[in-house]
Amino acid sequence: MSDVFIAGTATAFPKPISSREVADKFYPPHLCSDRTVKLARRLANSFGIKTRTVCLDLERIPEKVLSSPANHPVLWCSTLIEQLSSIVRLTEIGYVGVAYNTTLHTNSLPNLACQAAMRCGINPEVAPEEFAHYGCAGGFFPLENAIQYCKRNEKAAIVIVFDQCTSAASFCYDQNDPLFTMDLKVNLLFSDGAAAVLVIPERMRNLIAGLLPKIEYLLTGFHLSDVIRFDDRRFIVGDTVKDTIPSLVSRSVIKPILSKQRLLPEHIREWSIHQGGSEVLERFRNQDTLGLTDLQLTRSNELFVRFGNLSAPSCFFVFDSLFRESSEKDSGQLGMIVGFGAGFYHGAVLYRWV
Repeated sequence: MSDVFIAGTATAFPKPISSREVADKFYPPHLCSDRTVKLARRLANSFGIKTRTVCLDLERIPEKVLSSPANHPVLWCSTLIEQLSSIVRLTEIGYVGVAYNTTLHTNSLPNLACQAAMRCGINPEVAPEEFAHYGCAGGFFPLENAIQYCKRNEKAAIVIVFDQCTSAASFCYDQNDPLFTMDLKVNLLFSDGAAAVLVIPERMRNLIAGLLPKIEYLLTGFHLSDVIRFDDRRFIVGDTVKDTIPSLVSRSVIKPILSKQRLLPEHIREWSIHQGGSEVLERFRNQDTLGLTDLQLTRSNELFVRFGNLSAPSCFFVFDSLFRESSEKDSGQLGMIVGFGAGFYHGAVLYRWV
């Protein structure tokens, strides 16, 4: 089967606003005590996140309503498809896959992938696929199918990954509630956005000038756990996540890929790692986890500071930023996209600029 390349990326998200403003809107004085307001501001500052992208109408909190029709998931998906169809014609796109965890979208039949294809005029050769609730690794499952589709059918595929994390916010203002602190952390950590990649077969490679990432290997893994979960629509993140998942991901998917390709972590220049938080990223520096350097983690850290935790699309946002900055000097360079989250589902994909 032929080689497969990533020919384009695209992103969609609400206008970024300061983390301080989000904290003030989520925890306003007319709904909570002065102590809670100060606590929210202090915690937002401690995360080190400069701006957040929020799909909710902040003037209607604690009601959860989209701030604009432009932030509707169907419009996000169709906008991303339209951007990528400037690279290859819609008639050349035979597969559409969508992954997400949280959304305000309620019209779920036909599924979102079908709705996006119909809205854009795509006539897919295979059934559009929707992967819901696969955690922050959700995008790797339609990507895996997109790669296989391109190899077998010699046509292009689009994968869209999004989350509207704030749609799952739990606005608890009672500090005596045992889950008050959990809600506070979650509400001040997550952001909303969508990312997409265009995957093409070798037959279409000559349509795009310059270097492209050639997909070398993709591997997914799973370890049953409910440490990250929803309880009655309330998001719960266990205290052991930062200590458990990085080593699991490294052991289960990253190191096996490196071993199979006869590579070491230092051979990979570009790392697009799901930025669940600065403490999670920090664990990848540990020698017994992966031993990555400050330079290798720079871009993932930068995107966390810029947006916070974007959930499923986060690692694809990092990759998008690297893709847009690529040049001929990147020839032969290697990169890896890494995602992990609830389930625990996790995955990684290795690529080489050629």
